[in-house]
Amino acid sequence: MRIEKAVFATAIALIVNAAPALAAGVAIPAADAPPINVQLGIRYDSNVAASNGAFASARGLQQEDEIFSPAVAVNYTKQLGSLAFFTQGTLGYDFYANNDILNRERIGILAGVSAQMSGCQLTPRTSYMRRQSDLQDLNVGVTKNTQEDVSVGLDVVCNGFGRLVPSASVQQTWATNSSNSLFSTDYQSFSANAGLGYQAGSFGTISLVGQYADTQYDNRFIPFLSSVQRDGYKVYSGGLHYERPIGATLEVGASVYQTSLSYDGLGLNFSGITYDGTVTYHPDSRFDVTAHFGRQTSPSNFLNAAYSIDQVLSADAHYRLTSRLTAGLGVSNKLQKFQGANLISATDLSKQSVTSFYGSLGFNVTSRMNLAFIARSTQRHANLGAYSYTDNQIGLTLSQAF
Repeated sequence: MRIEKAVFATAIALIVNAAPALAAGVAIPAADAPPINVQLGIRYDSNVAASNGAFASARGLQQEDEIFSPAVAVNYTKQLGSLAFFTQGTLGYDFYANNDILNRERIGILAGVSAQMSGCQLTPRTSYMRRQSDLQDLNVGVTKNTQEDVSVGLDVVCNGFGRLVPSASVQQTWATNSSNSLFSTDYQSFSANAGLGYQAGSFGTISLVGQYADTQYDNRFIPFLSSVQRDGYKVYSGGLHYERPIGATLEVGASVYQTSLSYDGLGLNFSGITYDGTVTYHPDSRFDVTAHFGRQTSPSNFLNAAYSIDQVLSADAHYRLTSRLTAGLGVSNKLQKFQGANLISATDLSKQSVTSFYGSLGFNVTSRMNLAFIARSTQRHANLGAYSYTDNQIGLTLSQAF
């Protein structure tokens, strides 16, 4: 069974319903990762508070810190007849030298089973993530917050209809926070999509896609006419997805949707074009470049915000200098605008832009042992000046595969 297809279908299912917590959460190993990978990481962070000095003091934090992060990554598959069981996950812990209030486990697990039935691949799956929230995602009144995300879903891809490839996905997600101050940002979200792809040979594959999502904040109430009601919104989206390899060195994929977001409050609907695209260039076995761009709506974990409109741009390149040494460079930018009936622009975050630059060096000590060095610089500009900051990180990670 091809687990990669199940993972790809999962990613498509999350286009409308992608929670920012998952995007910034614990890394799930790739389908071709080794069965077990033990990691020992240490990094210096110039601004763990993800804010200016005054806000760091208000949170009771020192801005500078060293973090020690041991972890184990697992990638297990087992074929039993027509069933392929898979488990991919990372279990780790972060120890802070100066801010032990942030010490927390990092858990991210994706598990499921893939079955072939009548020309279709069915993949029921579940995932669980638990970690300390990125302080960039919290208001100044909150420092210690354990964020949990649980999801269950089903993906179906059918390849028994010649050039036509129908597919469908459903998913239910629950996101919770341990801090009482963020009780109102707990949400549950249901998403579903269906697609019909056409394999056009050398022209590539084009798919017609329809999507639906319903997100509800069960513990948050907003004014509505002369009463109150639960906060939430629904998303309806339809469009096209296209992907094609161009020669042996270039691959492109892009989606364009007409999206309508119906907010449960008054006057905060969204209607417009959303999109995502990826271009990969690999002229030889030593060099590759990937660029990604996108625009979408997402549930928000920020206080009083129901959803955000996100625009992302990123690019990274890797070059194998020798048989053992690989260098990497990357840049990314994420622009977010937040909406919500309870949002107060004078005190709540309503707009931010986060830009990151990174460089890396990876050295293969042996065929199974790797030493990786990474340096990253991040700048955040927000509508509230106190949330704007600069952060620099330097880290070293030793990995041993088994």
